[in-house]
Amino acid sequence: MIRPLRFVTHIRHVCRIHPACASKFNPIRHLGSSAPFGDDLGPESEEELLENYPNLAGFFEGSTKVEQQAGNAIDIDDGYDFSDIPILKSGDEVANSQGFDNLSLSLNGQHFSPQQATELLTMIEGQNVTNTDQNVRSTIAGQKERVDAKIDIQGFDKFLEIYGFPKLLQESKNTTPLVKNSWKYLEDNKPTVFVLRSSDPYLNLASEMYIYDKMPPTSKRLVLYANSPCIVIGKNQNPFKEINLRVAGALGIPILRRFSGGGTVVHDFGNVNFSYMSSKSSFDRVGYTNTLVEQMNEFAGSENLEHRNTSFKFPKFSLTTTAKGDVVSEIDEKKVSGSAFKLSKGKFLHHGTMLLSSDLNILRNLLNVGEIRKSKVQSKGTNSIPSSVSNLDCSRELFMWLCALSFSKHCDLGPTDNFDWQNVNMECLDDCSAILPEVDEYRKTLKDWNHTFGSGPRWSHEVAFNDTAIKFGINNKGHIASVETSKAADELSDLQTAIERGEIIRYRGEDVQKYVKDLAFGECLAWNIDYALDYKRVGCAD
Repeated sequence: MIRPLRFVTHIRHVCRIHPACASKFNPIRHLGSSAPFGDDLGPESEEELLENYPNLAGFFEGSTKVEQQAGNAIDIDDGYDFSDIPILKSGDEVANSQGFDNLSLSLNGQHFSPQQATELLTMIEGQNVTNTDQNVRSTIAGQKERVDAKIDIQGFDKFLEIYGFPKLLQESKNTTPLVKNSWKYLEDNKPTVFVLRSSDPYLNLASEMYIYDKMPPTSKRLVLYANSPCIVIGKNQNPFKEINLRVAGALGIPILRRFSGGGTVVHDFGNVNFSYMSSKSSFDRVGYTNTLVEQMNEFAGSENLEHRNTSFKFPKFSLTTTAKGDVVSEIDEKKVSGSAFKLSKGKFLHHGTMLLSSDLNILRNLLNVGEIRKSKVQSKGTNSIPSSVSNLDCSRELFMWLCALSFSKHCDLGPTDNFDWQNVNMECLDDCSAILPEVDEYRKTLKDWNHTFGSGPRWSHEVAFNDTAIKFGINNKGHIASVETSKAADELSDLQTAIERGEIIRYRGEDVQKYVKDLAFGECLAWNIDYALDYKRVGCAD
């Protein structure tokens, strides 16, 4: 027996419900209340407020309307063929636990009997069908033909040529030479798509910031890239509270602190990062993602695109956006992409990380910090909000193309529904062309312990063992500012004396251990601080 929810899910996927109709399945989401923030450690300006607490944007003058944030803005003049929308007969029976025995279906103007409708659903489920009516099969084939016809194949081919297909992203070499390159469209006023071939997360995040710096404030940019496995935290977050350092150290997963706010994400070859940039005056948390979601929903659940001897996968389910800019499944609201923002220099940047085929098991383990350990870390930094996640199961090249196509449409420079090659630039950068001295400076910063672990709001960490509770106070440079103990601990006397003298001691297990007299006590202390983490294994230079 096919469950009612799956029936509705698959029918909507095959028939590509138009956003105007899909909206009725999603009540408008209201802005959440802001998280409390402290005194001197809290945000001090509207830009920082919006960056760290994006759900506050609706409270400022000129902010995005709630209707737009909820993804329910509708273009009344959209010329969509509504014959693609299924019409359910005996609709009340959809929720009937008895099943679909009396259900009939109309699709593309053709009526199917209850038996034919059941066989159609069975076919969608991928099960063997022996007596399916030929009309049902023709309808499925017709759906695929219409989807393929809506794709700008010539534009997709041109993108693949620029991207370097069939070359896939490979892990970058560590000894890439520094070379100068003009970056043809770096300061061009035309909207520009930059596709980064590198999979080096340090290089990609550095290149992204360089593009942001050089972009004219009145222009627009879209940057696309996929990183090798790494963990990226927001600029105001505490890695001790966000990351399972033991797992990250054991797997040798690099940890980076980006230059924008938001929460912690795990990157790998199974997701694609997109960064939309525009003027500060046009700041809209969901503007680009709404366009992207609408574009992707046109093909959600469609048959694979067979092209260039390759089977390209379309998104497997429809999407919607939340009030704060995240992209979630329209069916169960599982997150497929979060959001992070940066507002500065008269511009804004919107990060997104789309899960396509990521290893969700490793993702969960890397971000699984025990509640007890979390409770021992007191910080006024930004905390990530745990969310259920799901893979979109879409091909990387096809998703990048849909991102670029959505960017072109969002710029709204011409009447065409295809990519506007005349008014929008596209450039693909490989490892060598991406590295400029300015980019390399950003890359060095991203690898620096002082940036990744040493920056951020001051905080405290309490550890306990051998019947002794020890509370460390850490300043905003990652240095120990104070040590308090529940009882006298002679083993820590040298450490306390050094702090009183004003010595700079980084809050790292291996650094603290050097000031502990007793070897066994020092090893236990280092383990309780950061699992005696080897910071070089997580990409941090001394």
